[in-house]
Amino acid sequence: MKKVKELVCAYCGRDIDFTVDGQWVHDDGNVYAYECANCRWHGATAPAESICPNCGLKLVLSHYAYPDLVYKGWEWEK
Repeated sequence: MKKVKELVCAYCGRDIDFTVDGQWVHDDGNVYAYECANCRWHGATAPAESICPNCGLKLVLSHYAYPDLVYKGWEWEK
């Protein structure tokens, strides 16, 4: 029996992967996630100049991909 891991980000709950070069990345391939403090837009890829695509204000770095090591959704495969 082996454990099938569905890795999710501890901060946002999105799926994450471990790349061959040793980085944790969100499901769209980006390490970092950005957020707009004004309109709450969030995404893993910052648009040009880190400007929010919804309201035009500057985005802030929200978090980086990091696995939730106590995630309860892991299943056992026979």
